[in-house]
Amino acid sequence: MRCIGFVKWFGVLLLLDSLVYKVTALCRWSNEGCYENEDCCSESCERAHEGAHKRCSKSEINQPCYADYMCEDGLQCGRKYKCCTPYWGICNSNDECCGSEHFCTFHKGFTYKRCLFPSSLAVKSRIDATLFLVVMLFWVLQCINYRTWLNIIM
Repeated sequence: MRCIGFVKWFGVLLLLDSLVYKVTALCRWSNEGCYENEDCCSESCERAHEGAHKRCSKSEINQPCYADYMCEDGLQCGRKYKCCTPYWGICNSNDECCGSEHFCTFHKGFTYKRCLFPSSLAVKSRIDATLFLVVMLFWVLQCINYRTWLNIIM
């Protein structure tokens, strides 16, 4: 009986996956022929030179893709099928970084932000701060509980 449930869920997931592909496939990918910007997933339909047909450009950050070559140079096709910045790439915000563990931050010696791992010091201090808050909360709750018992006894 459990196997049938698994098969049903697998079928639903497969159906949803094909539906998502069909919805995103309504636009044309990079280097495919187009007539106007709205035809392209990158929202950019350009003529490379006089006499050539218009073609879709590569996708920019947070635009749809399904392979790395569909993204502008220096970008990758990320987990959510959108172009994103790889590790050590230039970025403006955290949502532009491909890795969920990467942060868009300044690095010493550079005037622009890059997708980097957080420093071990930052992670350690965040863990220490969380641990401190948990201990303080536990201590406050014990004090409140102790005072409540004192009021009941007296």
